[in-house]
Amino acid sequence: MKRSHRLTVVVVSLTGVVLFFLLLTGLSRKGEGPLARVLEDIGVFVSNVENTVTGYFRGPGRSSRLLWLEPLRQSVDSLRHPPQILLGAYDSGLPSSLDGVAKLESSLNTTFPLVHIYSAWGDRPEQQFPARVLNAIWNLGSIPVLTWEPWLTDFENVNHPHLPLRTERDRGGFGAITRGDYDFYIDAWASEAAAFKHPMFLRFAHEMNDPYRYPWGPHNNSVVDFLEAWRHVYQRFQQAGARNVLWVWS
Repeated sequence: MKRSHRLTVVVVSLTGVVLFFLLLTGLSRKGEGPLARVLEDIGVFVSNVENTVTGYFRGPGRSSRLLWLEPLRQSVDSLRHPPQILLGAYDSGLPSSLDGVAKLESSLNTTFPLVHIYSAWGDRPEQQFPARVLNAIWNLGSIPVLTWEPWLTDFENVNHPHLPLRTERDRGGFGAITRGDYDFYIDAWASEAAAFKHPMFLRFAHEMNDPYRYPWGPHNNSVVDFLEAWRHVYQRFQQAGARNVLWVWS
């Protein structure tokens, strides 16, 4: 093949690859797009392999100290009524790093059966279902506890034109959740939670009685609003088959 032909093939190939990824990126901006989905799946797979290899070379270590927890980890029903109090911790380094939890455990000479993380509602990558860190917690022998915060103003109007403007979303926000305005997001999380398969605790809309810190508090919603929204979110998860989720009221 002539040099000019080879150059043409390379240019055409590169152009095709660039256009392909631009197409996927454009699609991924409309909710849970194919590129974001593929990249997340790859990330979870690589993370699981890394955890397995690391565990092999380090030896049983932490997970061996939680062997007593294994029967509970294999039974959602048992976790609803555990035979003893399960302790856990949150560290500000999460979800980026579990090092802080390891240091805390070392200083207390204990191993936590529960590890807690936070995740807010919204469109940003870090606000999507955190499959990678949940798998990391599980592979360490613990059970993940996830506080799920309904910050409704973190959704972009350009992606969700059916939503009110940001300044108008908090007032009666639970009513909007019950109406199904945020089902596009709830259903994506429910599907991911079902795919996780392992037991996990989900702490939705915590401290809803606080009238100052959180927009989902009583200054924007009634008690009935909260109850109906809670039931709606729970039902969406049930319909998605996410029966591995244990619901926490706080």
